[in-house]
Amino acid sequence: MTTEPRQLAADCRVALEAAQTREEIVAVVCQLGLDQIAARINFLIDLPLEEADEATMDIESLRSAIKFLLCDPGMPHPGIGVGPDGNVGFDWCLQPTGLIALSFQSTDLVNYAAIVPARADQEDHHRFSGSAGIEDTFERIAPVLSQAVVG
Repeated sequence: MTTEPRQLAADCRVALEAAQTREEIVAVVCQLGLDQIAARINFLIDLPLEEADEATMDIESLRSAIKFLLCDPGMPHPGIGVGPDGNVGFDWCLQPTGLIALSFQSTDLVNYAAIVPARADQEDHHRFSGSAGIEDTFERIAPVLSQAVVG
């Protein structure tokens, strides 16, 4: 990582901690150049206004999710949703078959589950799940993110 991307990440971390609204957090995502992710988050923020049965996004869960993105802003873009508890979730489909799913708590704790395709010489999938901090979770799933289906 060169000095410029490091400085951008540092600036974004400061802005993220200072953000008081969901919209200010989305501005951090835009600052990272992740416009598609920002658009999806904005859609999810507005959804409860249009659909009464949709959960309102928990701002601290959103902040945790964006902290996760700051681990590597160049990671494959996740699918993004909001659970019935208001927690932000990320997911990636893996090639040829597999899945990683994360749920961000408001306490910077991440619940994760993964079904990872086995190597060519194996028949089954490798499964792992648990809860950990943001950076620990990133370290656990980063090696398999290269298998994410980009689309």
